[in-house]
Amino acid sequence: MAISIGRVKAANSTTAPVGTIDPVKKVADTVKKVAEPVRNTVDKMKTAWTAFEAMNPVMAKAASLTPVGVAVRVASKAGEKVKDRVLANINPIGYDTDRRGRSASFTKRIIDGLILDKKEPLKKEMEKKAPAEYIERQDLLSLYLGRKQKNNSIGISSYRPTVGDNPKHQYVTSALAEGKIRQGVAEIANIKSNSLEEIKGKVLAAIKSGTMGIPESGKGGFHVKLPAMNEATMDVGEDEKGYYISYSDRWDINPIRGTASILKKSPKAAAIAKHLGVSAVEDINPIGRPVNIYGRVYINKKTGKVIK
Repeated sequence: MAISIGRVKAANSTTAPVGTIDPVKKVADTVKKVAEPVRNTVDKMKTAWTAFEAMNPVMAKAASLTPVGVAVRVASKAGEKVKDRVLANINPIGYDTDRRGRSASFTKRIIDGLILDKKEPLKKEMEKKAPAEYIERQDLLSLYLGRKQKNNSIGISSYRPTVGDNPKHQYVTSALAEGKIRQGVAEIANIKSNSLEEIKGKVLAAIKSGTMGIPESGKGGFHVKLPAMNEATMDVGEDEKGYYISYSDRWDINPIRGTASILKKSPKAAAIAKHLGVSAVEDINPIGRPVNIYGRVYINKKTGKVIK
């Protein structure tokens, strides 16, 4: 899921004439060459500094008083301040900022939430009501920002994807998403089967009918909206435990992803992201890192019921 945090006015087409240098590709290549190494270097410096402080706290204290040390501490504190305000002010559910459903622009949300330190109206409502989805999304937001969960509503997954797994990723689970899938399985008639393809067909039919999540608009297959996630992917597999329905998502607040994202509003932004690569943009994001969600709900082959 990607929470897009605003609307962007559409720009004109950016296709370059044949035989000329594509300015969009040039910008994208430059960003990738410069920003990614900078982000990686910063991460390495933070790791090295943490190790240095642990090994020799006295020297680390002295080094922190040098001009370079002061600059590092100021930059670090500024980054943590931004994260504090994202957690405190940005609503992690949806994009609207008032009860009438009016969406704020990306710029307004940044100015109000991060610069003016103003809490979004819907954020205030969610804090008072504290629905389960808000609690999960707020914990996901904390993980995205590299912070500890406040409510510990997000669990560590016991499983990893069979396709596209990244050994560097730690996967987490959503109790709300699994609850929705379990409910969907219970509502599917005669889900028990000896055929994996037949199970897949029944699950896909349940998704299209809205029994198991909400079908993602304009997308076929197993793309679905689940609680705490906007654009989750579901699949059906089989192992020694039986059939299972898996769900996955890369959860972030990247403004270039999502159904209300910059890419949907601006051809120029879409062209740059196409050359740059969405994953590269996520990797150089200075605020946080995507949270990788992956979980499974198992089905008993004989009874067709969920294995608890």
